[in-house]
Amino acid sequence: MEQIEKYIIILYYKYTKIKNLQYFKNKHFKFCQNLKLLGRIIISNEGINGTLSGKVENINQYIKIMQENEIFNDIDFKITKYKKNVFKKLSIKIKKEIVNLKLDKDIDMLKIKNNYLNPQEFHENLKNIDNIILDVRNDYEYQLGHFKNAINPKIKNFRDLPTWV
Repeated sequence: MEQIEKYIIILYYKYTKIKNLQYFKNKHFKFCQNLKLLGRIIISNEGINGTLSGKVENINQYIKIMQENEIFNDIDFKITKYKKNVFKKLSIKIKKEIVNLKLDKDIDMLKIKNNYLNPQEFHENLKNIDNIILDVRNDYEYQLGHFKNAINPKIKNFRDLPTWV
């Protein structure tokens, strides 16, 4: 008998200015609780970084409401269907940065302008055997899903990446 995938895991981040972090955290926690979502979200003055799982209809509602918010309307949610909820609890933490690299010098990601690939361009670039993908998710996240043929640095925390490099 085929297992029906009733759950979705989403991964997302967005560098954007979030004001009144404690208020946002409390409101967002209640929002996720009402949708029965579990996972981890980090918020800071520089943005949001989250990994959540929940029933398909609840995750879809979360995405819809997030996209209705002008500061989050262009988040590119990475979506994976799954047979169960993969998290045990909901955690939302306020931190100094949404991606912690513990660098000697702070980088203001809101001031950096880069050339980003849209999803179609990214997938086209995956076909080029000269391109290398370094999948920098931690061990747990890598097991949940990763890019085909990507190099796995086998790090426990993203902040371990500079040492690995």
